[in-house]
Amino acid sequence: MAYITNDMQLKSLTVPKGQKQLRNPVGNGLYLLVRANSKSWRWDFRLAGKRDTVSLGAYPAVSLKQAKVSLAEAKALQKKGINPRVHQQQERAANMAKAMVAKAQQIEDANTFEAVSLLWLAKHESEWADSHYSKQVSRLNRHILQAIGDTPVKKVTRKQVTDFLLILAGTGKRETAKRCGQIVSSVFDYALNAGLVDGIPVGDLSKVLPAPQPVKMPALTDPKEIGGLLRAIQDYQGEYTTKIALQVLPYLAVRGGEFRRAEWTEINMDDALWTIPASHRKLTRKLQQNEANTHEVPLSRQAVALLTELKQYSGHGRYLFPSSRTATRPMSENTINAGLARLGYKGQMVGHGWRAAFSTTMNALGFNPDAIERQLAHTEKNQVRAAYNRGEYMQERTKMMQQWADHLDSLRNGAQVMPIGVKHG
Repeated sequence: MAYITNDMQLKSLTVPKGQKQLRNPVGNGLYLLVRANSKSWRWDFRLAGKRDTVSLGAYPAVSLKQAKVSLAEAKALQKKGINPRVHQQQERAANMAKAMVAKAQQIEDANTFEAVSLLWLAKHESEWADSHYSKQVSRLNRHILQAIGDTPVKKVTRKQVTDFLLILAGTGKRETAKRCGQIVSSVFDYALNAGLVDGIPVGDLSKVLPAPQPVKMPALTDPKEIGGLLRAIQDYQGEYTTKIALQVLPYLAVRGGEFRRAEWTEINMDDALWTIPASHRKLTRKLQQNEANTHEVPLSRQAVALLTELKQYSGHGRYLFPSSRTATRPMSENTINAGLARLGYKGQMVGHGWRAAFSTTMNALGFNPDAIERQLAHTEKNQVRAAYNRGEYMQERTKMMQQWADHLDSLRNGAQVMPIGVKHG
């Protein structure tokens, strides 16, 4: 076939009307992935029988000639049994860590807030997931260091911190201001324990900053759109564990953190039950310390079947969904959303959105609202009522989760959806 390789033609490539993206092959497996707002070089490859994709740079910043060089390097890694995508991520994280440590060493004598913050980052780099580390670095560079980075750490004042955080919050970035405040407090906590300061000047920033406005998560609730997404997931061509995760999460409607940190010891296949320990739940630290605050998730037949398949792959380890980098950590918090974005649903659906889809559908089908809330593990402030609900609604929740799974299957298969408004006892 005739490949489009001319620079002028490549720059003029656009996504055809009615499509989300366009692939333009340029030879040897390399192709230019064209989307509405971006163009990037990609290569699909197989390693150990699993299909994966590596990005070789954005176009036109990376020319076709440069992309071909990167392709040759990626293929050389593949021949050695090394996943080029994972290698790329590891190199990026390592380079970022080296750069931050080197910068810290260069300016350490100045003992500025920037120097101390970089030492703080270096201390935690090996403990944090790459995604979390990158977020902290970004918030420091984009906001905090511009305001107080050059100030000697002992001379940073409370007013200096609150002034720049209030300005940031005033631009509409309330959540960012809150996160930046947490970073500043953590850096000072490190400095205090390292003997670099005699006290922490910032105080309780929550009493100064406006509360972040709740952000509505992108979620599909229209049955036809949900069916289309489920069919797209069924045809997902990425990493095996990511595909299974994308398939099983809709059946569970649990929080993303609980899902990606799930351990095999929590799964009882015989009883079709997943018991989430309190320590893995979205609770206050005090509630997490109480083992009674576990959450039980009934598993539908479909969920059990998928987990049985998954166990052959990751059942020898700790996590259901281990990181692609190391089995000692769970998958990244961005894996699910990145998978959905790869399917063309960026801005339309995130992993958390399945909870909204579940709640909307099951309330419309007339299920007991209390049972739905209990299934979603929304915290019950009355602990006596919480204990009652835990036992009272289990039988109803088990039936509800099976009907939810059957409903999703009917949408995926294009069958007529269940009638809305039918009451269930």
